[in-house]
Amino acid sequence: APGELAVEAISQLDDVIAAHRIQRKTSFSIDAAAKEALERATSPDTDPPVTTGFKSLDDRIGGFYRGEFSLLAGRPSMGKSAVSVSIGLKAAKARHNVLYFSLEMTAEAFGGRCLTDEAWHRDDPIAYKDLRRGGLSEPVVRRLYYDGLKKLEGVPLYIDEQPGLRISEIISRSRRHHQFLEKSGGGLGLVIIDHLGKIRPSSRYAGNNYGERSEISAALAEMAKSLNVPVLALHQLSRAVEQREDKRPLMSDLRDSGRLEEDADNIMFVYRDAYYLERIKHDDPTKEASRLSALDTVRNQLEIIVAKQRAGQTGAPVTLFADMQSNAIRDLAVIERGTI
Repeated sequence: APGELAVEAISQLDDVIAAHRIQRKTSFSIDAAAKEALERATSPDTDPPVTTGFKSLDDRIGGFYRGEFSLLAGRPSMGKSAVSVSIGLKAAKARHNVLYFSLEMTAEAFGGRCLTDEAWHRDDPIAYKDLRRGGLSEPVVRRLYYDGLKKLEGVPLYIDEQPGLRISEIISRSRRHHQFLEKSGGGLGLVIIDHLGKIRPSSRYAGNNYGERSEISAALAEMAKSLNVPVLALHQLSRAVEQREDKRPLMSDLRDSGRLEEDADNIMFVYRDAYYLERIKHDDPTKEASRLSALDTVRNQLEIIVAKQRAGQTGAPVTLFADMQSNAIRDLAVIERGTI
């Protein structure tokens, strides 16, 4: 049937595109490589790393470097998307061109999260669910317009909301957008993909989950190098995490995720203690009082666990402030100083 032939032709074309690699120099003598590293470090034209938007996290990982593939992983409802939206917005406000592949969330939903984030105030937050529901009061609408929408004008953050993209399509669209930006003297500063599980695999490893994930992982690492752009991809961990008493993710939780552990230059896990404390109640009054006290302490805390970093340390988690209802993620130190 014509439809089946078309699907097969597209699949074969996809395999060709997926196998394509941009030709670039890959062989260097050690003195040439060392000279290039020194020249880059001392050149006034050297591109600085792309900020994560959080000083505490930048201090730990240095930001996102060109040519590197980073992974942000966690269980559902931990805040992966909230963190990635915040990173994308803050990087774009720092004048880096950001391309965000939202394979699960619509552009309108993405925009709504950015509005409530920008208009956030600790004493009077606007919940994203209220924005979606509508019927907002005139003062709230004015806040969202002047403190939200007006601040987003001209911010170079671009959202691609088409679901079901193949990895070759993501690479192709990233390359086209990069070339478009280069015409005006710019170029891509950061690519974010939410999330890996929503990328449609090619037919090369059909039915082999490990092979499919490995192909996607290797392709994203290659895209970062060939386009010379930082790539941040989100990944949802399996339920194995839930079987442990301490549910903070570990590197071992990536064992069934293809070659992510090997391919990623940086691996970060997102964890919120409050998520679990909100869902466990005790009949014993003493235990329940202890739970509520612990919940009150961590309700607005989100941990970024740096589990792998090729060029730096890992160590203790970076703790951020998180108002999940407003998609507002901030440096904890800024909140504690009361400057927001």
